[in-house]
Amino acid sequence: MRIPAASTALLIFLSSNLANLGNLVFNMLFGRWMNPTDFALLAACLTVLLGGMGLLEALRMAASHQMADAAPDRRAAQEAALARLSRRALLPGLILSILGAAAWLALQGRDAAPWVLLFMALPVAMPLSILRGLALGRMQAVPIVVSGQAEMLFRLLGAVLAWQAGLGMGGVVLALALSIGAAWLVLDRTVVMPAMRRHAPANLSIGRLVVASLPFVALQAAQLGALDADVLLAWLVLPADQTGLVAALCLFQRVQFYACFGLASVLLPAVALARAQGAALGPAIQPIILLSGAVAATCLLAATVFPTWVLNALVGPQYAAAATGLGMASAAAALFTFGYMAATLMLAQGDWRGLAVLTAGAACQGLAIIALPHATLEGFLITKLVAQGVTALGLVVMLLLPGRSQHPQPTATGIQP
Repeated sequence: MRIPAASTALLIFLSSNLANLGNLVFNMLFGRWMNPTDFALLAACLTVLLGGMGLLEALRMAASHQMADAAPDRRAAQEAALARLSRRALLPGLILSILGAAAWLALQGRDAAPWVLLFMALPVAMPLSILRGLALGRMQAVPIVVSGQAEMLFRLLGAVLAWQAGLGMGGVVLALALSIGAAWLVLDRTVVMPAMRRHAPANLSIGRLVVASLPFVALQAAQLGALDADVLLAWLVLPADQTGLVAALCLFQRVQFYACFGLASVLLPAVALARAQGAALGPAIQPIILLSGAVAATCLLAATVFPTWVLNALVGPQYAAAATGLGMASAAAALFTFGYMAATLMLAQGDWRGLAVLTAGAACQGLAIIALPHATLEGFLITKLVAQGVTALGLVVMLLLPGRSQHPQPTATGIQP
C-alpha cells in the first residue's frame, strides 16, 4: 500500500516516537524490577542490539535510495532484486550467529548465556534493514509501521512475560532477540512475497549494496561523533562528578534527535522518488521540515523554561545540577538534527558536500572539546554549541550555492540489466 509522502512522513514519525516510548517504558520497568547489576547487564545487551541495528541503518538508507531512484522501467526489477537479496542474506547471518555464539561461549563460559541468546537476532538483522529500505523506497508506510510496532510490542510484552514467569535474564534477552525476528517476519510476508510473485527476480549482490551504503555509514558515524561521543569526551576532559551530568544531557539530546530520525528515513527516498519522477521537491520535504521544526521548538521550549522538571522526569532529581545546561544541549541537538537532514537531502540528490561538512563538523567538535585547557561543563557545552552552529551555517551555504557537479548516484551500483 503506497500513500502520499506527507502521510508517509506523519505515520512513520508517529510510529517511531511510539516505539521510542515503548523503549522508555521497558527501561523504566526493568530499572525498578532488577537489581543494579542485572539491569546494567540488560542495558548493555539492549545497547549492543540497538547499536548494531543503528549501524545497519546505512544499509537501509542505501536500499531505500536505490529503490526510489530506480528508473520507472527498472523499478519492478529493483524491487524483486532487493526482495531476493533479503532472503539470500539470511544464510551468512545464520553462519555468523552460530560462529559468534560459539566463540563467545568458549571465551566466557556460563556467564556468556545472555550474550549468546542475543546472537539469535543476527540472522535476520541484515534482511530486516534491507526490507525496511525496500518498503521506504516504495513509500509503503503501513508495512514499516506494523513492523516497527511488532518489534516494540514483542520486545516489551515478551520481556515482561518472561520476567514475570521466572525465566530471569535469559528470558528477557531472548525476547529482545526475537523482537527483531518478529519485525522481519512482518516485512517478509508483506513485502517480499508479493514482490517475488509479481516479478521475475533480478540479481543484486550484497557487496554492491554495501558499497552503495558507504556514504550513509559516514552519516551515521557523524551522528555518533556529534551526539553519542559526549560521555566519552566528558570522561577525558571533565571532573568525575560532571561526567554524569553530561550523560543526562546526552540522553535528552538522543531523545530529541531520535524523535526526528524517522523523518530522515522518509526524506531520502521521498526526494529520490520525486527526482526520478521529475516532480517538484517541495511537497516531498515540506511535511518533514514542519514536523522536525515542531519537535525542535517543543524541545527547546521545554529545555529552557522547565529544565529541572524535564531532568527530574527523565533521569531523576540527582541530576538537577545539569539543568542550567539543558537549553544549550537542546540547541546543539536541534542544530545537528538540521545538519543531518540537510546532508541527507543533499545525498538524495547525489551531492556529497553536505556529508563532508557534517562529518568535518563532528570531528572538529570532538577535537575542540579535547583541546579545552581547563574544561568545565559550561565550556564543554558552549564548544559543542558553537561547533554545531558553524556546521549548520556551512550547510546553509551549501544548500544556497549548488555545486557545479554532483557525484554519481548510488543507484549506479544497483541491479544489472
